[in-house]
Amino acid sequence: MNGISIIICCYNSEQRIQSTLRYLLKQYVPSNRPWEVILVDNCCTDDTEVVALRTWGKSTIPLKVAKENRAGLANARLRGIQASK
Repeated sequence: MNGISIIICCYNSEQRIQSTLRYLLKQYVPSNRPWEVILVDNCCTDDTEVVALRTWGKSTIPLKVAKENRAGLANARLRGIQASK
C-alpha cells in the first residue's frame, strides 16, 4: 500500500507553521495508511524549525525537517520530494 507524504515548504514561517501543523495533527488517516510530514526549511532565518518540532511534539506520525539552501519554491519542492518515502 502506498503512503502519503505532505510537503510543507517554508521560508520564515514561524508565525504560521503552528496552526498548519495543528490542523494536520487533527486529520483522520486510517491506521493502515502510512503518512509523513516533511517540512522544508528554505533558507529560513527565524525559528520555523523550532516552533514546528515543538508543535509536533511526540506525535507518532513522522515529521522530517529537510534543509534547502537554494532559495525558491521549486528548489524547496524538489528537496521535499527527495526527502519523502
